[in-house]
Amino acid sequence: MSTLEIYCVTNKQVNFLHETDYKIAWVGKEKILPNYISCNDKNNIFYKEKYYSELTFHYWYWKNLMNLNNNSWIGFCQKRRFWIKPESENEKIDIKNIHDHLLRSPHKSWENYEAIICKPINTSGSKKIKMLKRGWRSLIKKPSIFFNKENESILFHFFILTCTTVMEICIKLLKCLILKIEKSLESLLIPKIISTLILCLLQSHIY
Repeated sequence: MSTLEIYCVTNKQVNFLHETDYKIAWVGKEKILPNYISCNDKNNIFYKEKYYSELTFHYWYWKNLMNLNNNSWIGFCQKRRFWIKPESENEKIDIKNIHDHLLRSPHKSWENYEAIICKPINTSGSKKIKMLKRGWRSLIKKPSIFFNKENESILFHFFILTCTTVMEICIKLLKCLILKIEKSLESLLIPKIISTLILCLLQSHIY
């Protein structure tokens, strides 16, 4: 009979999984916890972790642990999404009872399949504030995304999830804007104290 081996990929401590047979894989820049599997050695792309997160471990597993001669099932989950038993689909699951619902062995319905994937996830309907905060570049290219969720795409959402330098970009843009405003104020016939006050107010949002 085939077995099931599941790796939970996380950048946070998951105490409620410590007493399970799940293997816990670590991503992120914080110090790895004891008994967690690291993915920053051997053949790895850990330097790209800030862009790919869990996929960093998937790559590491593929290059260093995958055994094509092993007939066991291999599964991956992450700290907020887990594989559960089919009969638990409509149950209310929390940290207190999750051990009763975690999938621990291959389901008999898998016998004629080579891969099992989760149900499709609807990627449309992001919160507007999240769009503005993390997806502004996509909104500039196509403003209709903000008003019609049917115009959202996998690419748009992937960009939202992987954009880690938004703040740095905004600061650079603001600094450029301040320089242009400063030059404009110099050409205007307004008191020096007022122009200085305007510049100070703008810079206070950066530093």
